Amino acid sequence: MTTLESDMGETTAAKAVRVEHDLLGDVEIPADAYWGAHSQRASEGVVPGAASIGAYPLLTDAIVLVKKAACAANTKLGVIEPQHGAAITQACDEVLGGALLDQLIVDVLAPSDTSYNMNVNEVLANRASEILGSPLGSYSPIHPNDHVNRSQSTNDVIHTALHLLAAQLVERLSVALEELEQSFLRKAAEHADFVKMGRTCLQDALPISFGQIWTGYASAIRGCREALRRELEPLEVVNLGATAIGTGFATPPGYQSMVVELLSEVTGRTWRLPESLVGATQNDEPMAFLMSRARVTGISMSKIATDLKLMGSGPVAGLNEIRLPAVQSGSSIMPGKVNPVVPMLVNQTAYLVAGYDDAVSLAVSDGELELNSHGSMVAYCMLESFRLLERAARTLATMCVDGIEVNVETCAQMTARSPVLATALLPVTGYDAASKVAYAALDQGRPVVDVVTDMGIVDRETAQALLDPHNFLAPAER
Repeated sequence: MTTLESDMGETTAAKAVRVEHDLLGDVEIPADAYWGAHSQRASEGVVPGAASIGAYPLLTDAIVLVKKAACAANTKLGVIEPQHGAAITQACDEVLGGALLDQLIVDVLAPSDTSYNMNVNEVLANRASEILGSPLGSYSPIHPNDHVNRSQSTNDVIHTALHLLAAQLVERLSVALEELEQSFLRKAAEHADFVKMGRTCLQDALPISFGQIWTGYASAIRGCREALRRELEPLEVVNLGATAIGTGFATPPGYQSMVVELLSEVTGRTWRLPESLVGATQNDEPMAFLMSRARVTGISMSKIATDLKLMGSGPVAGLNEIRLPAVQSGSSIMPGKVNPVVPMLVNQTAYLVAGYDDAVSLAVSDGELELNSHGSMVAYCMLESFRLLERAARTLATMCVDGIEVNVETCAQMTARSPVLATALLPVTGYDAASKVAYAALDQGRPVVDVVTDMGIVDRETAQALLDPHNFLAPAER
């Protein structure tokens, strides 16, 4: 026997299977798998688009937390026996602790949210039955639908889980954005007295300090962070207990208020029922609002990144006002060229997040009648958008902003030669005379202070005092 034949024989022998039966017929499943027939069909019927849901613990944790709260409510209301509830709860805690993630095999871009829900149901049911001494695939005494999914539907489980997931993503991104904000504030303190020419429409404007520029960026990032956090309040409204279409069919009396209260306990965050469970099941505008905030966060970061590229352009034929940390070589043919790859990463992140926002907007608009059924795609877009933004914020802070250096002499020379400095002469000479000074300085390529002195408008000492760039930074009183 050849080595290949031997390996194939061992592989075949290792793949022991069990056969499960559903409405569509028999399904072969690996004998040691914790998933079941529905998960197997879902994983075979869809060409993998990204990764399995088990690769996204924040997503699976959100679903399992919903299952844990539902189990607790069902147990308290007497529709699940205490020992069964205890086994399901233990299985939930194991998955929340990182176990069995490799058993959550449904593709994150599965076209049906039911695939998410049933994969979790089957894994928890098999593990809970195993805890109680039954073999995998027996679904006795714990059944995926009759016990793990009791008083639930995919349509309230996944909608609620998405809100849990969104809150976690906002919290994580908020931390990264605050780190970026603090990075800019540290630079503002370091460069408080360094002055450069400001620009509007890419033309010389008035002098400005780097301290003011960096503080402005910090303020923009803080605004994005606070706007994202404002989206948490509408996300705290969940449709858990709505079951299939918002009517709460197949739930025991008192279930809705109890399960949301227990969800608050198991997550450590307060959740609330909506005014209309039907409305919350039909629609999911909070996701669209959140993604639009994510998009604007990316746009804001991208604008800052572009500014850094412009200020660092050169080093000879550009502005060359700052030096960005060198991260990698910038050309396969031009020796010594270094590209601003970190700001470029931020730009590209913003473009991707804008695309994900468009996808979520379309998904939210396309909910038909009693359900918006595109939760799996919304989940993927959120996960990727917030992951990319978090990475971009931290990379921009640690690999770019923290290491920025100001080319003080270059900035001083450009500021001194800018005809815009003649603006400071307005109170002394009036607009027309100041304009003549500005055009003369531009034509002669000389510092404005020299032109003013040579024209005899004021003496040199007065000219230096009037044209000190620091005078432009702020009024004496506010």
